[in-house]
Amino acid sequence: IDSISDAVLVIDAENRIVLANQGLKQWQQKYGYPPAEIGTSVSTSLPFLPPYLTETTRMSLLPPPFRPVEHRIIEKERNLTLELSSVVSNTTARESHYVLCVIRDSTQQVKIDNELAKLQKLESLGTLAGGIAHDFNNMLSAILASLSLAKREANQHAVPDTLTTELN
Repeated sequence: IDSISDAVLVIDAENRIVLANQGLKQWQQKYGYPPAEIGTSVSTSLPFLPPYLTETTRMSLLPPPFRPVEHRIIEKERNLTLELSSVVSNTTARESHYVLCVIRDSTQQVKIDNELAKLQKLESLGTLAGGIAHDFNNMLSAILASLSLAKREANQHAVPDTLTTELN
């Protein structure tokens, strides 16, 4: 699991870290978190993880099936958005339960998604402005056509000079 770039850790039923890959260690170093040592409490080593992980480990005492849990964590202090996937598993050899967690830094993806949403709003605004301009142009065309017809009628019939001047 050390070749996986995402942070991977395994937590036992007492909420202690049993296994952590290099991805987690690099990630903690990059963002200034203390290193997660094997045997330490998750709440001490990874304070940003949600409290439901403790509840999940307690729930692990229930019989299978164990369903994966997806969670988005927003770390405001460091401006991070993390995707946490966890699943409870049991090993028949030891009759013990563990929570396998994979943490993916999705900060860049969230920024890209936000920028895309802004661009889509601007595109919609441009389409709306184009539609309004088209409708306005249609109204002006009708007015100009009516004026042209009135002008032609004025030239064919005897119309006072002031009206002809106004039409021109």
